[in-house]
Amino acid sequence: MQASCVKCHIDLHDNSVTADTFKGIGTFFEGRGLTFQYGCRGCHKIIGEGGSIGPELTGLGSKTELAFMLIHDFEHVEGQHTMGQWIYEHFLNPQKVVPGNPELNFAPTIMPNFGLTPEQARALTIYVLGLRNPKVDAIPYEYISQKRLAQASSKPVR
Repeated sequence: MQASCVKCHIDLHDNSVTADTFKGIGTFFEGRGLTFQYGCRGCHKIIGEGGSIGPELTGLGSKTELAFMLIHDFEHVEGQHTMGQWIYEHFLNPQKVVPGNPELNFAPTIMPNFGLTPEQARALTIYVLGLRNPKVDAIPYEYISQKRLAQASSKPVR
């Protein structure tokens, strides 16, 4: 759920924003901190900064489940076959999730196993799923049904 906060609060990626600025999203900020602690930007580009050895993570949270599944092998994922579960298990044990498959032309991962705890893997998963692309997430006004918009605006706010 915390990964969705960035849909509206795009400024969460600003380095001047802290967990105290927005209450209730501490896990998101823990994940962001872990990207610095473990040097993720050494290999991955995140919001314009970082390396290019690993895949760019900016916009990862805007991918659809289908788009993610089409380019990732779920054979070694023990939990549900979802993007979030794949990412979580990959943080826990990259070599187990991506051991490589010559038949499918998948190379083994070069990401090191950092020995993350389940809590750290969860925090990193929430953070990277919060790396959204506002251009993808925004629905152009002209595509929004005016009838639905009128219905939504007439409903009382709870």
